[in-house]
Amino acid sequence: MTNPGRHRFWRPESFAPLILNIAKEIGWIVRGNSVISAIVVVLVLVTGAGTAAADHGGPRHGDAAVSKPNEQLTTKWWQTYMGISSDDAFDRCDLGHGRVVFLAGTTGGPAVRSCTIPANGSVLVPLINFECSAAENGVSSFAKLKVCTDEVVRDFTDLLLIVDGVLIRRPIGLRVQSHLFHFTAVVGNPFGIDPAVRTPSVSDGYWALIGPFREGVHTVSFGGSYPPAEFMTRADYTLTVRSGR
Repeated sequence: MTNPGRHRFWRPESFAPLILNIAKEIGWIVRGNSVISAIVVVLVLVTGAGTAAADHGGPRHGDAAVSKPNEQLTTKWWQTYMGISSDDAFDRCDLGHGRVVFLAGTTGGPAVRSCTIPANGSVLVPLINFECSAAENGVSSFAKLKVCTDEVVRDFTDLLLIVDGVLIRRPIGLRVQSHLFHFTAVVGNPFGIDPAVRTPSVSDGYWALIGPFREGVHTVSFGGSYPPAEFMTRADYTLTVRSGR
């Protein structure tokens, strides 16, 4: 959970003198329900602002901000993992782009992992994602590959994102759909796709860019499900953030 000491809690009565003064200045009738209604309006506005700060899109959760990444970062994630021949590719903590470390979900079921990442770095996580490519489906046009991804991703549900114990609301807004991109799949890639060179692909799904993180220990959990295939994925990460990695 976030540290309660970092938040300021306002009592309703603290607004009363302020509202009374404002009411007098702008000529409101300062009697009975008139001022009470004004106080309620201000409280609703303040409460609404606090609620928005708990949604995705850039607010800080604990020591890190949560936002929707651009599609180029998500396609780089696919290109990176497709190019790895390793049984433990999803356990690695040294993959990424710039100061963004790529974390992975699973190809089904839960996983618990630990990583050490550099201070002031961020992580890219896929709550649940999907891609269609010419290597798997025999089609290469953007239109047909997009139909392929749409048919699956529209049924994604049970989206989950927790950062430092804070449940992120409305992750439905974290959907990222790519344009046509290309990847090279090597032998033994973690998705089991046949080797292919520069195969056209389209990806879709729910992603979060989290960070930058300050030094210390942080937790990130994410996942989702695809009921038509009885598929679910969840990954729980403990992140140790250190200077100099």
